[in-house]
Amino acid sequence: EEQKTMSVDEDIIDYSKLKDLVGMPQPQDKLAFKMLDLNESYNPVISAYKEGVILKLDPSSQNVIVRILRGVIAPTNGRFAMVNDSEDPASPVDTIELNIRQMIEPKIIESS
Repeated sequence: EEQKTMSVDEDIIDYSKLKDLVGMPQPQDKLAFKMLDLNESYNPVISAYKEGVILKLDPSSQNVIVRILRGVIAPTNGRFAMVNDSEDPASPVDTIELNIRQMIEPKIIESS
């Protein structure tokens, strides 16, 4: 009996076909974006696309809080990281706050 295995490629989005984000996103908008990350050598690199949902936004400062649904957030527990006893360094970061201008090539996946 042949078992069908799901290919990882079936779930990949062609981000180049998505509409560019123009203006401010709205809460619950699902976006794809790149951002400047630090690699393991602390060199700045442009990330692969990340996908996230806007949880909160401040139009005056243009800061947004995004829950990351897909993509990796650069770890902050490297050689120069400040240690905060209340944080578990092994726990994955799934929510980030950033300025909308820090999003590189933001695309709309789903608008609220």
